[in-house]
Amino acid sequence: MGIYTLSCVFLLAALLCASVAPDARAAAITWDGAGGDTNWYTANNWNPDGVPGSADDITINAAVGVVVNVSSPAINFNTLALGAAGGGTAVTITLSTGIASGGSFTIHNGAMLVQNSTETLKISGNLTVEPGGRITHGNNATIRAYVVSLDVAGTFDLQAGSTITVDGLGYDGSSIGAGWGPGGGPSGVNYNGCGGGHGGTGGVCKSAGGGVVNDVGSYPTDLGSGGGRSYNGGLGGAGGGAIILKAGTLTLNGRITANGAAGGNNSYGAGGGAGGSVNITATSFSGSGVILATGAVGGAGDYVGGGGGGGRILVHITGTGDPCALTTYVSGGASGGTYSGAGADGTVALFNSAGAGKMWVGSVGDSNWYTASNWAPAGVPSASDGVIIG
Repeated sequence: MGIYTLSCVFLLAALLCASVAPDARAAAITWDGAGGDTNWYTANNWNPDGVPGSADDITINAAVGVVVNVSSPAINFNTLALGAAGGGTAVTITLSTGIASGGSFTIHNGAMLVQNSTETLKISGNLTVEPGGRITHGNNATIRAYVVSLDVAGTFDLQAGSTITVDGLGYDGSSIGAGWGPGGGPSGVNYNGCGGGHGGTGGVCKSAGGGVVNDVGSYPTDLGSGGGRSYNGGLGGAGGGAIILKAGTLTLNGRITANGAAGGNNSYGAGGGAGGSVNITATSFSGSGVILATGAVGGAGDYVGGGGGGGRILVHITGTGDPCALTTYVSGGASGGTYSGAGADGTVALFNSAGAGKMWVGSVGDSNWYTASNWAPAGVPSASDGVIIG
């Protein structure tokens, strides 16, 4: 497996509702769980009693998994803190609806936000994820049902030691046929399984080619596809999930991962899952964090499964800051042996487009200048654009 190398470019200016009505009080509210369940909308779970409103400052600092069901209205808060400074409290909120009115949000050490929807969660203030804090989404299966999608008007601060991780949460691999998703790895039938595809093609297996390239590098949003089954029902690895972030100011010193999962081991190995998507847009940027969307290894066996293809990473800064300080990997998953292949590397675009400019990402598997999605931002270059290839 080769490490993907990126020619990173900084394009300068010369180049390039349903909700509950908030109650009248504005208060500091804490979770006490006296309602006997874990539902946000159970009034007796709060101290003082009552469902929080848009003016309230909320703290959940108990070892609890708070849920907001898909049938519930979007939540409201002025500020929301999961855990406490210095923390370590294992508090989780699983949000299956949206945020009707959300000011600032802090995720302390040991706390976690789980997004169980594809809805964009909008924060009008700041979002801070402290060391040991985590964001993820639910486990997808055969359709794109869950992503991390955040729109932060203020500062999104992903601190060193914090994570957004959706490894193995994309399209499922299969134990009965081809992996799920638009780049699902073909079934190995009587032999090893093929790797799933996304930004790069999946690794081949004895009976077929790997999963195909899909999605677009100029604005990736899809999950990584799953690996194909192997003989005797070896389970293909799931693809990586999807992370879509928008921020006024982004400080990224933490770790963001959307890696595929390994193919299962059997008499013949199953295919590895493809890397997922990380798509970030911000007005200003600082930081030197890590972003991964790698394909996974094929499973072990008499014939090793095909590796998963690499995923897709886009970091687009529209104002100040150079995202080239980030460490990024979209390498394909390894394989080995006579009848299997490694997954191909995925795509990466890190750039600042404060002026007019285009960067080649080659996202659709062709080399045509006039294919709009081969460029980031998407669109065929004009006479006024500076163009970077390589």
